[in-house]
Amino acid sequence: MRTVLLVEPAYKAKYPPLGLMKISAYHKLLGDNVVFVRGKDKELRKRIWDRIYITSLFTFHFKITAETINFYKTSARSMKDVFVGGIAASLVPEAFFEETGIYPYQGLLDKPGVFDKNDIIIDQLVPDYSILNEIEYVYPCGNAYVLYSTRGCINHCDFCAVPVLEPTYKDYLPFKEQINQINRLYGEKQTLLLLDNNLLASDCFDKIVDELKEAGFGVGNTFLPSNILRTYIPIYQDRAKRNALPSAVRKIIINELLKIKVKLRPETKDYDFYYDTLDKFGAEKNLSNLTDNVLFEVMNELADLYERKRNKNKLVKYVDFNQGIDARLLDDKKMARLSELNIHPMRIAFDSIAFKDIYTSAIKLAKKYKIKAISNYILYNFKDKPEDLYERLRINVELNRELGLRIFSFPMRYAPVYRLDRAYIGEHWTPKQLKAIYKILNVTKGIVAANDEFFRHAFGKNLDEFFNILLLPEQYILRREDHEKDGSIYQLWENFERIDLSKRAALFRMIQNMDFERWPEFKNDPVAMSILNCYENELRQSERKDEKQLELSLYTDNR
Repeated sequence: MRTVLLVEPAYKAKYPPLGLMKISAYHKLLGDNVVFVRGKDKELRKRIWDRIYITSLFTFHFKITAETINFYKTSARSMKDVFVGGIAASLVPEAFFEETGIYPYQGLLDKPGVFDKNDIIIDQLVPDYSILNEIEYVYPCGNAYVLYSTRGCINHCDFCAVPVLEPTYKDYLPFKEQINQINRLYGEKQTLLLLDNNLLASDCFDKIVDELKEAGFGVGNTFLPSNILRTYIPIYQDRAKRNALPSAVRKIIINELLKIKVKLRPETKDYDFYYDTLDKFGAEKNLSNLTDNVLFEVMNELADLYERKRNKNKLVKYVDFNQGIDARLLDDKKMARLSELNIHPMRIAFDSIAFKDIYTSAIKLAKKYKIKAISNYILYNFKDKPEDLYERLRINVELNRELGLRIFSFPMRYAPVYRLDRAYIGEHWTPKQLKAIYKILNVTKGIVAANDEFFRHAFGKNLDEFFNILLLPEQYILRREDHEKDGSIYQLWENFERIDLSKRAALFRMIQNMDFERWPEFKNDPVAMSILNCYENELRQSERKDEKQLELSLYTDNR
């Protein structure tokens, strides 16, 4: 039996580490002992491991990922037993090798014999969801099926890493049996996240839709959530006997047992049985004081009562094509087939204003087939201009009003896939404009709702107002209503009008480029200084010698 450590660096992650989950399943299939950790753990580093696997996500997480690799790499029996992989490792392997001395594994685990001499294809294994309860971190999409029905993409967009990560388009990967096995091992889940990069390009599109319906994701399909105490939790039975439960598992058990407490009516047999059981095991006042082994005994004793009293409301099952639908390949027939599924939401990319007509047609097709909840990805800071972003958002507002839909936009700031930071500034953008977009999206949690009032307030009634908003000091953007009420915003514009054109142009350039080295040149001009004093936060940021780059964007982990 080998000891295996799986490591995810402590960056913010939306999805659980699917690669590590499959590697865990692989090693447990071979009878190995597996431990999963996020970030740096000094106690785990002290141990010697037969294998260490470290994943990576985006290239702009390079620093934290490389630091994590260097933290653990001496804890393996030898350097050849440390395996680094994932998205960033596949894109910039030379950078990781230079920083850590370990050359990463590139690409997918879709061939037999990748790590050992056997016929197992790791990428085809059912992910081991149990490792997610080894840690305290909660993934926003952790309690969902995360699968692929295709791999790769027929497009080779300049801004996308898929052609490097998945160079060969595979138009069908079986997934129904994986769903069945996940149900059996970990309980049925409400949402299926399909991470396909271009589902509509598949010659097996109809087959995939049929398989999704067979798996329970057709319109009108519902399900009864599994009894978590009978399905998922018993995976930890042996660890409970050794009083070695992950704290997250303890919390789940205790919370589920407490849920039935509130449903019990005094002076009933169930009420008496519940409290007699707690008293029997010395847990009447506090389940948290029990050892893991005893807590499992309590759980097993109350299992039948829990099954009778737990929530039995059926839930609607949803499928989410999380990487988006390619509007260029969408037609009436395909939309008709998609409408047979319980899609929530329908995600459609709107990466360029050049796709305006194609995108608009796709939205109208969705309306025709009664798909109302729509989300779209809007790429900016690539080859677009700020006015292109505004126009695409405005189009969604108009479509929302015209068609009676619920369209939510997710602006996504472009950064070159091989770059190791997020400081890239597109040729038509300025640092201040990107920072302003970041601040606006910070307030809205990255989502732009397509209703008139919200849009006008967040982005302006017209292009002139939009550009004025992008020029505002960051605290004015974050608390714009307060600054409108006290008149400070209007005073700022008046002050800009009061200074001569050449000085105003110099101020604009300095603010747009967030380059405040020329600040002292205006110290004898009270009007200019009253303007610049409003940008005090930006000035402080530019003076931080240890801050080499500004956080210029809100990056959502959808691509």
